[in-house]
Amino acid sequence: ALVGQYVELYENTYPKFKFSHALEKMANREDLAPISYSIFRQACRQKGVGKTKKRCSSRARVARERHFEEGYMWQLDGSPECWDGREQSSLIGLIDDATSKIPGAELHPTETTWACMNVVRKAIEKHGRPEFILTDKAGWSEGSSRKRLHFSQFERACLSLDITVIATSSPESKGRVERLNRTFQDRLIPELDYYNIAGLKDSNRYIENVFVPAWNDRFAVQPALPTSRYRPLEAHQDLREIFSIHSTRTVNRDHTVSYANRRYRIKPAQQTSYKGKEVEIHEYEDKTISIFYGGKKLESEKVKENKRRWKKSA
Repeated sequence: ALVGQYVELYENTYPKFKFSHALEKMANREDLAPISYSIFRQACRQKGVGKTKKRCSSRARVARERHFEEGYMWQLDGSPECWDGREQSSLIGLIDDATSKIPGAELHPTETTWACMNVVRKAIEKHGRPEFILTDKAGWSEGSSRKRLHFSQFERACLSLDITVIATSSPESKGRVERLNRTFQDRLIPELDYYNIAGLKDSNRYIENVFVPAWNDRFAVQPALPTSRYRPLEAHQDLREIFSIHSTRTVNRDHTVSYANRRYRIKPAQQTSYKGKEVEIHEYEDKTISIFYGGKKLESEKVKENKRRWKKSA
């Protein structure tokens, strides 16, 4: 019978999928007449196959209404998991509060400040600047979790783009991104396994080109208002410079500054000395740096340190 074919196909091909997810895949990939979810679920249960949902006690919660316009607020969170079934990594995901669309999502080795900045930077390049980003408090102070070291740099970058970052300690206040993580676990893990996709590069390519578009088609909702709150980048806003680590240093008498146990020599402009002046250092993810004074990039070079040779005593 048709129902038996579905159950056998599910058991042999889609055992790691939830019932609704498996039906979606079968409808797109298998040459079978459609059946209802309830009939399919009941038949699978009778045969004792399929994933079961873990139930836990819950307390009453007050649902927060969505914001009315797309681009008003993003929710940001990371979820550590063995996504490809081989190696643990962290999925850094964004969800739009008004529509439940995913502006950006990427796997990174760990949930670091650099990982968060990369995901947000790419989402801004693609969609524009939101008004707010809501996230948890991890990494905001020395006493908090060290997973996002120097996360205040993320806030500084967002503020320079006129994006307000809101930190919360309440899981309920960022419920949409929490549910996003759970749905990612239910859907992304079996899909990567089904297509035998592994490694960050291939997994991220699948997430960007296949998974996120399918998610937005399946789960996105219409906002209450049709207007968008996304704002385009302004001409002077360079995302590479903004989403870097900023530090200040005072120029030494020999026109050098020290940073990360290295010395850099600033080439003085014609008839201009920077001795004693405070400059701003931008460190990029590849550990290279640039030096700025008054918003102007200065020419600089790394100082080659001479290795000391120790003479043996006679």
